[in-house]
Amino acid sequence: PSSDFTGQDTFVFQDKRGGAYHHNLKTGQRVWKTGYDARPSSDFTDGLTMLADGVVYTVHSDGACCRANQPANLRAYDASTGTELWKHDFPHPANSQAAVGHLGRGSGVSDHLSVVMPIGAQPAGILDDYKSSIIALDAKTGEKEWEFAFPDYIDILDAGDRTRYEHGTLCLPNPYGSPS
Repeated sequence: PSSDFTGQDTFVFQDKRGGAYHHNLKTGQRVWKTGYDARPSSDFTDGLTMLADGVVYTVHSDGACCRANQPANLRAYDASTGTELWKHDFPHPANSQAAVGHLGRGSGVSDHLSVVMPIGAQPAGILDDYKSSIIALDAKTGEKEWEFAFPDYIDILDAGDRTRYEHGTLCLPNPYGSPS
């Protein structure tokens, strides 16, 4: 696994909908663009691109930010061509970055790369049943290897947000998101 720089004077990134882009570092010229188009839409993700072993992984959530259980997906694209290799659908929002690597040691899942993706929405002032899980997929095929579902989070806000709200600020952290 590596950063979003390909090692060939190019880099990859995604937009807020999950559209994938590959650009030249020196000229800024687009190599390819694929996935969701850039038309105005309420679709949204805080997720980030991951590049590993010549594959670009992007996330997408259907609908506007901060909905409890809207569908989402993770897509894998060939880094050289932008061709979609596979897509895996989720029942909950994808608002984080996939992690790619070998799971454990010995035979079995350690023999190949896996993609681990946390899914779930952040409570945003609406009382709901917020479901979340972490799922591991085969990096080459997108087939599910395992999934762990966390207990449902039933509340209006995340821990600490009530206090911050009283002072005019909110955090609304993504479940399993990168700290800032």
